[in-house]
Amino acid sequence: MAVSGTPMIDMLEKTSNVSPEIEAGAITRTYDEKDGARMATSKVEAVVAPDEGVDHLNEQRDNTTSNLSKVSKLRKILLLLMFTCASFLDSFGNSALFPAIPVIAEELSFDPSETVWIISAYVITFAAFLLMSGRISDLYTPKPAFIIGTLILGITNLAGGFMRQKIALLILRALGGIGAALTIPSALSLIIKLFPDTLHQARAIALFNGAGAIGNIFGLLIGAILVQYAGWSWIFWFVAIVGVGISAFCFFLIPSTSQDKKVGVKFDVPGVGSLTVAVTLFIFAVISGSTKGWGTAYVLTPFLISITLFILFLVWEAHVPPEDAALPPRLWRLRNFGVLIGVAFLPHVWWATSFINLTSWWEQVYGWTAINTAIHFLPIGLGGFLISQFTGYLPTYFAHKHIIMSGLMLGIIATVLLHFGDSPDTYWPFVFPAFLLGTAGIMIIYSNSSIAIFWYTPPSVAGTVGAVFNCALQIGSSVGLAAVSSITTSVDGKTPPLNPPITEFSHHLDEITKDMWKTAFQGRAASYWFLLGLLGALLVSVSVFFKADLPEHHELKEEKTAFDVVEPQTKPYPDCIISASPKL
Repeated sequence: MAVSGTPMIDMLEKTSNVSPEIEAGAITRTYDEKDGARMATSKVEAVVAPDEGVDHLNEQRDNTTSNLSKVSKLRKILLLLMFTCASFLDSFGNSALFPAIPVIAEELSFDPSETVWIISAYVITFAAFLLMSGRISDLYTPKPAFIIGTLILGITNLAGGFMRQKIALLILRALGGIGAALTIPSALSLIIKLFPDTLHQARAIALFNGAGAIGNIFGLLIGAILVQYAGWSWIFWFVAIVGVGISAFCFFLIPSTSQDKKVGVKFDVPGVGSLTVAVTLFIFAVISGSTKGWGTAYVLTPFLISITLFILFLVWEAHVPPEDAALPPRLWRLRNFGVLIGVAFLPHVWWATSFINLTSWWEQVYGWTAINTAIHFLPIGLGGFLISQFTGYLPTYFAHKHIIMSGLMLGIIATVLLHFGDSPDTYWPFVFPAFLLGTAGIMIIYSNSSIAIFWYTPPSVAGTVGAVFNCALQIGSSVGLAAVSSITTSVDGKTPPLNPPITEFSHHLDEITKDMWKTAFQGRAASYWFLLGLLGALLVSVSVFFKADLPEHHELKEEKTAFDVVEPQTKPYPDCIISASPKL
């Protein structure tokens, strides 16, 4: 049990003080000396003529904020633990199945081209329903969304463990993805309200994101152990036990609120519905392209329909009142929002490329077992866990821009090293340091980009922002893996025949020369050059387009955002607070 004086308790004891309302247009500064950080807040209450329009986005304050921020320290710790467990579970339920795919495919009679849907059925619905979940969390209290989401995840996995029919299993996986989609934006919304202080909020978000990344990595090891010693059904049952437990625990632990819905705001059914279908069809087309062929009607039809729906969605959102829009166009004009969403396309695709490339290479070419393969991935898991403990503190001392750029540079170094990891002898000199450097860099990017995006956006849209960010993570993974698969297949198709064949390398390890290893690995090596190009492009984009945090010696200028309050003089509304990071 946590006791007073521990770092977690000390963190929770620090609270931020928001000064009362002041005259319109006034600028104030506050200092958090206990954290050694200088914070700046700007309070703006804009007044316009009635014919210029009214923005009700912040019309009502969510009572959850006050209820959650005032709960006991122990209750805050337990709630944060539940949210991080849910984040771990969402990732674990997917990655743990990678070692089980061959066994599941054999027992349930999956064709080789169908096995991709064991993972993708979950990914598609997870990404597609994130925005809907985010809007539900913003318009209504996020507690029901989180509890129902974890319960759906638990029940579908409980049934999945007993399922022995492939179509039914894929349906359950898709339903599980919907449950997971409900948990992420709602959990982030609750964390934002649980820790209103910016620095404590950053540390909580870092723990939440770190749990998701660790679930991705340790899922491989735990999944391999369960498959070998207990059976693949226990992967599903493990998720079910934890998921139902979280749901039951949070039903009593999360405070209830008196406000059920923001007054005067409508749920944008056409907008949310069209975007959900568009994301579903887009990811379906991208995943199918690598197996069915990009020029087939099977791929082109859903792809073209998804693009049409994306365009219609943008047109619709431009004509919907901002307070009702599912994804207001003005959201993209918030400080650094666009560039941070661009950064979100990277983390999952970097990890997924390493898993996909090296898992098949090590098991099929080296002849390693699933457990041996998972053990060799441990540097990613252990490194990610250690780094996640510190990423939440980085914004106290460094600017978000510099933190993210440092992570990108570490990722570049690691990706170059992975290009040379083509044989068993190269694991320690190249792959091992690449895993340590790469997971450190990607974890820094992943954690601090999510911290920054909430830093620059108002709490009133935390659910939507979290949904868009996580949707970008999933789309980046799907599109990136499709590109990696196409590059690898294309290059390998031009590789001259080897003697012995690549599939027989594990039986002739002493006979394989360095040139043969290099030739056999060149498809995967080419995919790492693709990742290197993506990292380089993001490094340039962040350095050019990311607006640096406000320095200490500059006066904070009055800045209106898309979500500032715009009302006639006769009816004042709560201010919009714009926070600035302590340092450049």
